[in-house]
Amino acid sequence: DDVYVFPASFAQQRMWFHEQLEPGTPAYNVPQLYRLEGEVDDNALAGAFAAVVARHEALRTSFLAREGEPVQVVAPSVAFAVAQVDLTAQSLEAARAEARRLAAEDARTPFVLARAPLLRVRVMRVAPAERWLSVNAHHIVVDGSSLAALLGEVSALYAAATEGRAAELPEPMIHYADYALWQRELLAGPELARQLAYWTARLAAPLGVVELPGEGPPGSASLAGDAFWVRYPKSLLDAVHALARAEGAPAFAVIHAVFAAFVHRLTGLTDVPVGSAVATRERPETHGSIGLYTNTLVIRTRPERSMTFRALLAQAKEAVLEGLGHQEAPIEKIVEALKVQRSAGYNPLFQVMLNTQRAPEAALQLPGVRLTLEEVHSGTAKFDLLLELQETDDGYQCFVEFATARFSRDGMARLL
Repeated sequence: DDVYVFPASFAQQRMWFHEQLEPGTPAYNVPQLYRLEGEVDDNALAGAFAAVVARHEALRTSFLAREGEPVQVVAPSVAFAVAQVDLTAQSLEAARAEARRLAAEDARTPFVLARAPLLRVRVMRVAPAERWLSVNAHHIVVDGSSLAALLGEVSALYAAATEGRAAELPEPMIHYADYALWQRELLAGPELARQLAYWTARLAAPLGVVELPGEGPPGSASLAGDAFWVRYPKSLLDAVHALARAEGAPAFAVIHAVFAAFVHRLTGLTDVPVGSAVATRERPETHGSIGLYTNTLVIRTRPERSMTFRALLAQAKEAVLEGLGHQEAPIEKIVEALKVQRSAGYNPLFQVMLNTQRAPEAALQLPGVRLTLEEVHSGTAKFDLLLELQETDDGYQCFVEFATARFSRDGMARLL
């Protein structure tokens, strides 16, 4: 069969180079684990995942080097099967423990970027009416919005199959390779120069270095990490949105200001650069597309002990809105333009990352089945601290990932 070859996007290039530096790392795995309670049609579920792989080129894409640069290789079809594991011979408790162990093992198992699909799905039967569903993809072909799109399509296809009707899903308006070509076109012209001029002025050195109080020395080159999940009530989510409305700011700017104040209180730092992932999906045709549309912005604020929280929020609001207005400039191009001194253990521009998003699992809905998100993690951390607040219907689900070379679990729990 004919394969199609396209240039990689800048974000894919960045991940591919990370893979060359740390071959076989699971740091860019995006694992999810769900408990499904109720009657599940295993064939319909497996068929739904296979159909989504057939619909989206990104899920049939692998990566090869051409003259030292990565290219996307899109196959017209790939062999994809959902692994089925029957654990019902064990007691319920033992079966659940084994399902958790298998999911954790999968989360820590690297993908080979030259081999598509960069997606693994496993259904583990722990009782007649209980299954655990493990979904793991490499970040080079998905982002948070992609997971939501993938799980939403699986839900629609599964419901149609179990009700004996055809699923009515619109064809994807674009495929990811189209976006990668468009991005290169956009950034070959004056637009890149305009956006880089903004960032080089905004991030003019020297940037503050965020060293949160931890047990280990900062600047470790180790990718070893740990994670946990914290829930915050709906009342807090509502209060954040109310304050955002009152100040005419995005909710993310409120959270960012809180985080900057927290860093300032712990470190005394009056120059706080924080990395934030943004989905560059401004164009309507990218909505519902599966691929890596994420870029990283560096939001820099200057908290002072004497200022009010509203004053800090005004600063965060300006930094966030301006940053979003220049979100197409790839972070690697900004690093090049700033001529930042790179060191093994430090991200050149920031050490802590703060993200917000709608929780992707909200998209998975199977008729007659109760779904619960379970915890699973790859055992890695790309930054000293990554804090991700996911909005759910009943508040924030907060995902915390941290470098174990710097923090113990207890130490991180105390910081939070």
